[in-house]
Amino acid sequence: MRAAATAGEIVREVLASPERSKLDPGSDREFYAFPRLVKHVDEGFTSQVTELYRQRIPQDAVVLDLCSSWVSHLPPGEKYKEVIGHGMNAQELAKNPQLDRFFVRDLNREPREWALADASVDAVVCCVSVQYLQQPEQVFAEVYRVLKPGGVAIFTFSNRMFWDKG
Repeated sequence: MRAAATAGEIVREVLASPERSKLDPGSDREFYAFPRLVKHVDEGFTSQVTELYRQRIPQDAVVLDLCSSWVSHLPPGEKYKEVIGHGMNAQELAKNPQLDRFFVRDLNREPREWALADASVDAVVCCVSVQYLQQPEQVFAEVYRVLKPGGVAIFTFSNRMFWDKG
């Protein structure tokens, strides 16, 4: 029997090598170099995600909004201790009214060693973007590292995306 994984250890890979490539092999940084001020999901989906966040994320939480953009799915009016955004375009992230601070990082090139301390966030959310990750195991290991024990991680999915980047 295998021993339990330690913080950030990858126990098994979920994608085979061919599943890690994209139709457009070009640089994600170049693709996202200019703001893409689009909404990927309809109001019904957004309302459901926002309600899920309202139910699961405590008000005093430090929240990491992973793969964020100019749109926030966090409940408007909720007062969190801090909301940290991550995304691919600084201009988009700067337009997100929920973020207290943010960082830009290509998780497909640099999936680990985020500038966040171990066990420093109470909640990690990632809305309709997990399908873009080419190294999801590495990213999830990093989520595990930064998430406090007992914290919550919420990943939502959609069938809408930039097809050539998924």
